[in-house]
Amino acid sequence: MELDNRTEIFGQEKRLEVIHIFGRPMPYAWFMPVIPIWLLRADYDHLPRFFRKYVVRRTNSVIYENEFNIEPPVMQLTSEAYPSYNLVVSVDFSAAAHMPADDAIVALRIKNHAVTRIRPDYDQVKKKIVFRIDELRNERLRISWPLVQGTLSEQ
Repeated sequence: MELDNRTEIFGQEKRLEVIHIFGRPMPYAWFMPVIPIWLLRADYDHLPRFFRKYVVRRTNSVIYENEFNIEPPVMQLTSEAYPSYNLVVSVDFSAAAHMPADDAIVALRIKNHAVTRIRPDYDQVKKKIVFRIDELRNERLRISWPLVQGTLSEQ
């Protein structure tokens, strides 16, 4: 089912806010509210086939080209009151000559005064760094890495 939707972008160079607006509520099957959330937290492709057709899979892509003019480059994703479940953030360095070392990538979950470092899946062959978070609510995900000779931010 196709939903009417649009995005609005607010802000300036240092901070952008993207709001995804739907014309009506997302549809759901009458029985889905009684399904335990832990059962639906798996990666979409690993959900039982029966549930997949009732789960809304939402994807967004953002491409940054020569965007990072600060040292170190920083990306922040914020989830306010409404939770985001099964969040997958993939940072793709395939267009770069080099990618940052595994131990140089710093990803922090920041909620109030608590800060937790999370480790990504690091794929040297595909030049991708993938972060998987089961739930993000009232917190920020802050990802930073040092500039490396030949990375996207220097091309």
